[in-house]
Amino acid sequence: MWVVVAAALVFASWPALTTAKQAQSLSGTAEQSRLLAQGRALLAQHNASDAISRYFDVVIAHFESAYIGTSPRVYCARYAPEAMQYMLSATRTRQRAIVLPPTWADAYFMRSYALTELGRSREAKDALLRALALSPSNSQYLSELGHLHQRNHDWAESVKSFQSAAAATQLIPEGEERVGELGKALRGEAFSRVEMRDYASAIELYRACLALNPRDAVARSQLKLLTER
Repeated sequence: MWVVVAAALVFASWPALTTAKQAQSLSGTAEQSRLLAQGRALLAQHNASDAISRYFDVVIAHFESAYIGTSPRVYCARYAPEAMQYMLSATRTRQRAIVLPPTWADAYFMRSYALTELGRSREAKDALLRALALSPSNSQYLSELGHLHQRNHDWAESVKSFQSAAAATQLIPEGEERVGELGKALRGEAFSRVEMRDYASAIELYRACLALNPRDAVARSQLKLLTER
């Protein structure tokens, strides 16, 4: 796995970074990914409570038992550029670190999504912040934080989160996923700008969305509303 190789390359001269229990945890990642997928499917059926208790919490417990309260610092990343950013950050602070696949952080993220559906907003925020602690440059998580700030009508903080999300999309390989997540971040910021009555910035952001994806129907309709004011 590229994440393990990246850690070994950066810290080749340091002592072994994983315990036997942590190594065993890594070997079980495929099974945890399968459980996470089953939880997503259950959540899609609007069974949030069971998705949390039967799947998301099980995945979280698997990784927490191996890594919580231990060394080294653990990150999760989807792609190699994101992983290397975390490892370089650790190098600058002389911090021992490893980067895992995104499964653990995704479990927190999906738990947050499910808790939001259940109306348990405080717990949802806590789960999202745990996901971000593992993956601070995950654009999807950062956009969700922006939406959380929007639900609290904290427009200024939401703008910061969406801007961070947009910047983080540069760590995603070029393609539809990067375009989709960048568009989501730009639309999120644009919505907050409208609420702040910063219409000029919102118009610019929606135009950027259409330059990125001319088929963006939401950006097109919102831009029409703003320019016809």
